[in-house]
Amino acid sequence: MRATHAKRPSRRLSRASGTHGIRTTRSEVAKASEVAPAFVEDQRVPDRLLACTTEILSEQGVASVSLRAVARRAGVSHGAPAYHFRSKAGLLTAYATAGFRELGKRLASTLEHTQKDPRARLAAIGQAYVRFAVRNPQQFEIMFRREMHGAGSKSLEDASLKCSNVLADVIGEAVRDGLIPPDQAKHAVGAAWSIAHGLAVLVLEERLPARLNLHPAGPGPFRKETRDPLLFAQSTLDFFVAAILRPGGGWGR
Repeated sequence: MRATHAKRPSRRLSRASGTHGIRTTRSEVAKASEVAPAFVEDQRVPDRLLACTTEILSEQGVASVSLRAVARRAGVSHGAPAYHFRSKAGLLTAYATAGFRELGKRLASTLEHTQKDPRARLAAIGQAYVRFAVRNPQQFEIMFRREMHGAGSKSLEDASLKCSNVLADVIGEAVRDGLIPPDQAKHAVGAAWSIAHGLAVLVLEERLPARLNLHPAGPGPFRKETRDPLLFAQSTLDFFVAAILRPGGGWGR
């Protein structure tokens, strides 16, 4: 799915975070240039820095993320994040890109283990989308906060486009099976994405009313009810798919 929020001025980020834009200073460049070649070539370093970004976001919020804070948490030179990401915006761009890549892998993997029926496949990737958000809340939020990303990142745009293409391909399967008119395919993509993303946000923000979030649990006629937002998301996605993916149903035929 693509990050589509409108851009906001980059100055706002620097003021809110108290990092003054985290511009790479001459001293930081010098430190980065002095890093041993083994450190520079070690691909585990950027992965570790991104993992530490998740930790800081989870514990303290985005305002506390800085190149120095991430370096301290990772136990590496202060010049390491500047070498790999150049700035805080670059760090968060890489972080969002990694999130979209991982989401794309999970959506693709979900389809590999789902039957060829477009109904089942659309519901399955919707559920995978919500699960990813629930299990990676900090990264999911940053992925869709474009004002925090570096401008014009082709890697980020490519990664997010691949995610949305997975959904578009499943809708294409439904079109070929006669479940959606060809001229309504783009609207079906938008509606399906909106449902899954909206459910993810409602779950993360804990905004689901209790009366919507109660589900039967346990065997027998006297089973109790339990609150499970993922079950609500699953049943809602099933309802949505059943409503739109039926021959002629809901399409004015």
